[in-house]
Amino acid sequence: SVVWVGCPAWTCKSLEEEESLTEALEAMRCFPLIMDADARRPHYTFCRKVLWPLLHNQSLHEGGRLEEPFADGDWRAYCHVNKKMTDKVLEVAEPDSIIWVHDLHLLLLPSYLIRKLPVANVGLSLHTPFPSSDIFRALSVRDELLRAMLNADLVQFHLFEYARNFLACCKRMLGLEFEFKPGGFLGVECSGRHTMVSVTCAGIHPALLLPPMHRLRDGVDSLATFWPSLDRRLSEMEAAL
Repeated sequence: SVVWVGCPAWTCKSLEEEESLTEALEAMRCFPLIMDADARRPHYTFCRKVLWPLLHNQSLHEGGRLEEPFADGDWRAYCHVNKKMTDKVLEVAEPDSIIWVHDLHLLLLPSYLIRKLPVANVGLSLHTPFPSSDIFRALSVRDELLRAMLNADLVQFHLFEYARNFLACCKRMLGLEFEFKPGGFLGVECSGRHTMVSVTCAGIHPALLLPPMHRLRDGVDSLATFWPSLDRRLSEMEAAL
């Protein structure tokens, strides 16, 4: 069965509210990591102001700036949140669980997971581009991020260009070569661990969309059935034009 582990983006005002939130989410097989705003804020700052532009091929040293583009506290907060998320995941994971990590907010998670659960099956999906090595090398913690990603059993990118850039970074910064594997995968070996790299576009299987589409076609349901606030949202958009 599938369970979800994540960090709600709001702050509970009391222990009772935190317990109520946790109970409501766990009823839907969602297990929250509750963190206060002071812990979340610098982590989010590192993601949005450092990782997001970097992964989208934007230089961190535009205009000739040579100073570190982020505060040490932001990096420490990024590590801290990844460690706390690891502990939360391990509360619900079994030794044979497949742990699927998503996006730039948790790039260190594969490394922390295998330290505490060496037999963990870890996949990492990056839902952003991955930059060229000339851009990525500007980040002082580049090696830490690359090695952490390589502790996943499978790293997924949306486009071959992103996977190629990742492999180029592994070669130029860590001295690691890649090789082709059966099934159309690329493989990288780092410290005796084999990591598969794949190109997989995210999407929804068409078969899942057919029943609601047929109900719409036959007039059984309307869009408002699936989105009750549709009329209000459309009115807000029209007023903004």
